[in-house]
Amino acid sequence: MAIGIAVTLPGMFTRNIDVEFVTRGNDSGDGLAVLAWWCLPVAVSVGVVFRHWGSKSLAFISIAAALLLVVSGVRSPLLLIAIAFIPRGVKALGRSRSPALSLLAISLSLYLLLGVAGGISRWRGSIRAGLPESLIDSTLLSLSNPYVALTSSGIESLDGLMFVQVLDAAPFHPSILDPLKAFLTLIPRQIYPGKPDFLSNEISSALLNFGTAGMFLSGPGYALVISGSLLGAILLFMVGGFTFRAVFSPRFGGVVGTIATYTLLRFIMGGDAFDFYQGMTLLLIVTVGLFVGRFLRLVNSGLSRQTTRIARRSG
Repeated sequence: MAIGIAVTLPGMFTRNIDVEFVTRGNDSGDGLAVLAWWCLPVAVSVGVVFRHWGSKSLAFISIAAALLLVVSGVRSPLLLIAIAFIPRGVKALGRSRSPALSLLAISLSLYLLLGVAGGISRWRGSIRAGLPESLIDSTLLSLSNPYVALTSSGIESLDGLMFVQVLDAAPFHPSILDPLKAFLTLIPRQIYPGKPDFLSNEISSALLNFGTAGMFLSGPGYALVISGSLLGAILLFMVGGFTFRAVFSPRFGGVVGTIATYTLLRFIMGGDAFDFYQGMTLLLIVTVGLFVGRFLRLVNSGLSRQTTRIARRSG
């Protein structure tokens, strides 16, 4: 979490989120900075999964970190945190001695989450329409009706699915092997400068003037484009479902289950190899954090034993 805060906090005072939204995706070679930024939402999600190990201080820090993410104007981290929170909220409701009060708290939390997500959607839609409004104004307006803000703020997944029905994808050379770009993207651009762009980005940039950050084809739409037929899309989803179940079986819960669910939902809504790439990077962050944590515990344990030996010799 410290790494994520160190990367995110200074930008709150130096960056223009309106400009960043318009130009996002144009920069390349900054994968490490993006990974560092994602340390913050991953840390918050891990804290939620483990109920902050019973620490009120850590819970307060997570709330502050979540507010920092809201100000950044990005929806994806909020989805990750929500996926981590919902199972915990349901369990808390079942164990509560005051179910009505717990239900009210959970409902209020979900309402605020939808309101903020709707506000970000409305803000992004206003920029695309050339009538930008501030993120704060968009969020306040969204809180009056989050559903309307989420569904009427611009091109989203359903629009993408309809769009591919009339899309001539031939100029973009779609391939059924396109999902493998998720693995190729893990290679730093400094080593592989010619690695391919994501299909959704190419389409949105060429046809809709969305720069290089438009991902809205939806999972079914993406499968339809790369397979070339409805039958092919159905078969792809069947193979993907079996693969997903084999890799992330029901015995996986907690953090891994949260990231797997996030990846699946993001793919269904966004639709691109990028969604699987991001899922792998989140698992990478958790894995590195796990090893770093174990290393620090070993170092601390070694120092403690050494201190004990010195104390015994002195005595």
